[in-house]
Amino acid sequence: MNRQLIAFLIIAVLLLIPLGKSANETAVAGDVAPGALITVERYLIALINGDILGLKSTLSPKLLREKASVLESPSYDETLRSFYANATFRIVSENPVGAERVKVDTEISLDGGHLMEASFLLVRDADDNYMIDEEVQ
Repeated sequence: MNRQLIAFLIIAVLLLIPLGKSANETAVAGDVAPGALITVERYLIALINGDILGLKSTLSPKLLREKASVLESPSYDETLRSFYANATFRIVSENPVGAERVKVDTEISLDGGHLMEASFLLVRDADDNYMIDEEVQ
């Protein structure tokens, strides 16, 4: 199977996995909409797979502008695939930041045992979809 089909299947399966609450459960104060977590998962999967279009689809217009030169680099996809080969990730926590933003903290385990921590601030776009607006360290 080609890489694009495998990446598509992984994303499709992840989108079907419940994120801790069933659709019938009522969110309580402090709960984050599952859409924010799905966006971060899509971003991390695209990062690991070197899927530039997938990365772009998760970023806000502001962050797309900031990362334009890197994302347009002809070898960036291969650089990502090489750096993140055999990497895994997990979402550590998610918290609302004010009324309009959500912070999602993650851990990325690289091949060889190195652990990276990454945090993302997400905002909702006009269609009520979450987009990564900032990467914070």
